[in-house]
Amino acid sequence: MTIWFAGFSAALVVVALLISSVTAVWSAKTHVQAVADMAALAGADISSVAVFEAAPTRSLPCAQAEEVAKRNGAVLSECWVTDADTRVVVQRPVSLFVFTTAVSARARAGPSPNW
Repeated sequence: MTIWFAGFSAALVVVALLISSVTAVWSAKTHVQAVADMAALAGADISSVAVFEAAPTRSLPCAQAEEVAKRNGAVLSECWVTDADTRVVVQRPVSLFVFTTAVSARARAGPSPNW
């Protein structure tokens, strides 16, 4: 009976660790997607105005997106501006007990194609 109980307890611990790992990755993915959306919107705020006004440089939307990502605990790994659209890829490391992995998300923001 003691061996059975020890095996059952070990199985419960493994299941609990798996559930907490999945929850941590899911939570990080949700957070990173929100940061990517905010970064793309921040960049699009500048890139959409650049269509009508002379923006100092085309890198200004990406600089703004990078600042938003940094302030929210993520890293802007890619950014490009196409016309008035800003597209970004944002990453954030997630620690899972003995190893670390990166969670990433993509976002695009800009005016409606029908404007």
